[in-house]
Amino acid sequence: MTKIMRMRDNLGRIDPSARIYENVTLGKNVTVREGAILYENVSVGEGGYIGPNVVLGEPLADFYGDAGYENPPTVIGPGAIIRAGTVIYAGSRTGARLRTGHSAAIREFTEAGDDCSFGTFVTVDGRCKLGNGVRLHYHVCLSQGTVMGDRVQVYPYSCLPDSLHPPCRRHLEAPVIGEETVILMYSIVMPRVKVGKRCLIASHTLVNQDVPDGMVAMGSPAKITKRSDEIPCKITPGHHPYPWTEASK
Repeated sequence: MTKIMRMRDNLGRIDPSARIYENVTLGKNVTVREGAILYENVSVGEGGYIGPNVVLGEPLADFYGDAGYENPPTVIGPGAIIRAGTVIYAGSRTGARLRTGHSAAIREFTEAGDDCSFGTFVTVDGRCKLGNGVRLHYHVCLSQGTVMGDRVQVYPYSCLPDSLHPPCRRHLEAPVIGEETVILMYSIVMPRVKVGKRCLIASHTLVNQDVPDGMVAMGSPAKITKRSDEIPCKITPGHHPYPWTEASK
């Protein structure tokens, strides 16, 4: 007869079906749900929640051909909630209170600060550097080496590639996004582009030139149209929604 459990019965426990490899460190009250895999040299901070079928410390490509391969350390800060199907590759490090949606993929040697959020089906290629409070909504794609400042927001179906002539892999250089910038839906920020602080990239925009601090870019190709703090709210008279961190106070 199937045992009936309450959802919260799993909290703070390691499910017997989870696979925990050597040199894994778990803080107090860490939950590891059924089918999760924690490979060698993974560390999870206190109070972390590792959902069903999550993979932490996914081995790098060298694992398959190098007999002396050692998995680089993977560090997940305290208070993480990592939802079902997420894969985080070896060598990555995240700060406190990481959040992922279902089936997010974070590739090797990515670094993320505190309070970062990776939505459902987000793909982050290796060696990205993200500040505190970065939020990537569902189906966002960051190429290898993308750099983002604190509190950047990227909305669904946006992409930041690193190759001007794909699939050519020479001269790769991903975009750099300044702190508190907002990139709206279906936008593309091209390789080598630098977007400044507190900018707004409108929906369906192709950014193929640098954007100065505090400016709005829109169109395909993008044109710089005005300052972000000049945009009025269409509902509340006198309110300005950007920069978003100021407007939310």
